[in-house]
Amino acid sequence: MRRPGKVLVSAMLAALVCVVPVARASTGHGPRERPSIPRGFAYAARVRVAVTYDASFDQSTSREQVCTGPMSGEQTTISLPGSESREAKLTAVYAPITVPITTLSRLGRAAGSPALAITHTGEVSGPGDITGGTDLYSFSGQGLEYPSCATIPWTCSGAFAIASGYQLPMVELRTGAHGYDPIALTLGLEGSTTATPAACLGGDQEIDVASTLEQALAAARQGGQPAWGTAELDSGLARDFEELARSRSVTISSREPGECSYDGLGECEGAVSTSTRVVITRLALERTTHRIRG
Repeated sequence: MRRPGKVLVSAMLAALVCVVPVARASTGHGPRERPSIPRGFAYAARVRVAVTYDASFDQSTSREQVCTGPMSGEQTTISLPGSESREAKLTAVYAPITVPITTLSRLGRAAGSPALAITHTGEVSGPGDITGGTDLYSFSGQGLEYPSCATIPWTCSGAFAIASGYQLPMVELRTGAHGYDPIALTLGLEGSTTATPAACLGGDQEIDVASTLEQALAAARQGGQPAWGTAELDSGLARDFEELARSRSVTISSREPGECSYDGLGECEGAVSTSTRVVITRLALERTTHRIRG
């Protein structure tokens, strides 16, 4: 089952899971409230969460350099185009958590029953499992050759550390005011700043890879786009989680296509695009052991 979501994405990986415990429901009767909850009603599920995060960044650059002609002594300003890019794809599996699979509108007054309290997962920390991943970068551009003032092309590429450079810091489920309506699933894949090679020799300049890309990514983000490496799915989750009562797994996908960031002259400088695929696999159901009055 696929539901559109909104990616909110920090740049990557120890697991922290928070499920909000059930609070008292409203005492009012709504049109969709159940008069009672039968014995054997599935209200929560123990699940495993697997996440694939895929992101790309592309940016065109330009710099100007003054060069003095060896024969004439005249100074000439030369425009030197370039580009920067980064592509990351990471798949991570988090420790099992317990999630609500019903909503307040279905439970009515019964939501306040201790018998329906979700087994509190608490905060679980520790290393997660990265089952695969790449995080690559590349630079290209033009450099100046002295003293001729000729331009020469150059390229540089490498990778950011994965195995030791990423932690698995957070999977956080935020629910509604009364605990049973999931409203957001936040996924943080926090990346290391360790790159190999750590610097690019671009003609007549030396580029620090990590700091240059961090600044470029921050500048290229649009509006509510998250920082590189963080995603938040916040649409249709209540329906997705309810599906776990009937299906062994649910897939939630979200995509933010690249949007140009523009310079002062209206030229497209760079774009960040991200997609997140979350597979939630049901391990066990928690069911009521007796009928609960509404």
